[in-house]
Amino acid sequence: MIVLLYTITLLAMLSIVYIERKKPGEALAWILILIIFPVGGIVLYLILGGTYRFKVRRTRLKQKYPEQFARLQQYLPRWEGQLEEEAYGPVLNFNYNYSNSVYSPDNSITIFTSGQEKYDRLFKDIEEARSHIHLLYFGLARDKVGQKLIKALSRKAREGVEVRLLYDRMGSIFTPRYFFRELLQAGGQVVSIRPFLFDINYRNHRKIVVIDGKTGYSGGMNIGKKFLDAHPRRRPWRDTHLRLEGTALYQLQFIFINDWMVAQNKIDPRIFSELDKFFPEISPQGSIGVQVVASGADDDQNIKMGYLRMLGAAKKRVWLQTPYLIPDETVYNGLLVAASSGLDVRIMLPSIPGNRLLKHSTNYYLDRLLDYGVRVFYYQGYIHAKTVLIDDYISCVGSVNLDVRSLEINDEIYLLIHSPEFNQEYEQVFIKDQKKSREMDYQDFKNRGLYPRFWEGIFSFFSPLV
Repeated sequence: MIVLLYTITLLAMLSIVYIERKKPGEALAWILILIIFPVGGIVLYLILGGTYRFKVRRTRLKQKYPEQFARLQQYLPRWEGQLEEEAYGPVLNFNYNYSNSVYSPDNSITIFTSGQEKYDRLFKDIEEARSHIHLLYFGLARDKVGQKLIKALSRKAREGVEVRLLYDRMGSIFTPRYFFRELLQAGGQVVSIRPFLFDINYRNHRKIVVIDGKTGYSGGMNIGKKFLDAHPRRRPWRDTHLRLEGTALYQLQFIFINDWMVAQNKIDPRIFSELDKFFPEISPQGSIGVQVVASGADDDQNIKMGYLRMLGAAKKRVWLQTPYLIPDETVYNGLLVAASSGLDVRIMLPSIPGNRLLKHSTNYYLDRLLDYGVRVFYYQGYIHAKTVLIDDYISCVGSVNLDVRSLEINDEIYLLIHSPEFNQEYEQVFIKDQKKSREMDYQDFKNRGLYPRFWEGIFSFFSPLV
């Protein structure tokens, strides 16, 4: 028994160093835990630390079905990864070379800043679907919004439209399987992502909808009545979501199909027999440039690296909206560099924190940022939007919170938008939100006393688990 235990411990250590290739500090911490607490450490590692099974599952799937994955890859638009634009071309080239994110120049985008707007248009697009409806949501509540969605999808499935619904099991922990019975009986397919017990830290936090391969949605909103400003405590609720038309839909569809197969750990033969249907010819819909960037536990932290490249390219401003500010060291330093270089760095946070741990952890990181001139605004309510404005050309909207979980652990997605027109439009959204916010007073914050500072230091150790 002892030999078996130490063999498992040794294998876990080898996985940490050579397979998962964790950062030296994180690797050392896990190795020490495994040495000091061999039994409890292994259990803790399985729940919170190990990414091996995610990497192996995706790798084995590609090795088992190389022809199918090669065919799927062919449906991505062709781009050589070279945009001749002095200031921001390198950002787009980086995302292509590092994350295989293709630049699409011909899209149109609609911004939704309320759940009612987003749901009204989403249900209208669902009603008009003729071929297929693909949905992926981290959170899918069994309230009136979730019920309306299931009924709408069931109706389309009975009409012969292919419906595939992915939802994260932990993000929708209070939504039982029988909630989807009507959709399943109508012929729709429903798959939950990862049993939550051993994957607490590795969730699929993406929000993706693709309808008929020509209309898509992504952003910060899940499915639930709280996005209609109906949360009992976090009100008013402010979020941002996008409706997308154009060839960037190819990448949204590509990501959904990959997630669909990985969640089931098998190839869906019906999809591969009808790929032309899922990747139809799309004519130009506008002049907005878009890259879809995705990352998760089984890749090279595409989103974090993309954020670093955006921060490095900024010349004038960095405006952020996020419900959490618990960044990893590299992104935190990127913000410090931007602020200390004289850029206009603004961070908008909710005045109603998710919990006390979040408040103390956020204050720990704000302490030094404020010293370098970062302006912090507390939206008078709960802002759940995850957005970035870089200068007058680059914008970013997605599912990514500015915390370690989103930057390094969860499956996430964002749309990087290269368009002065869109940037200007979202600048007005930000300014409108800023008028509904209270700016943090530097002196009041600095005079907050030893007691809160003590708890900030304590809670900062647990911030990666928030």
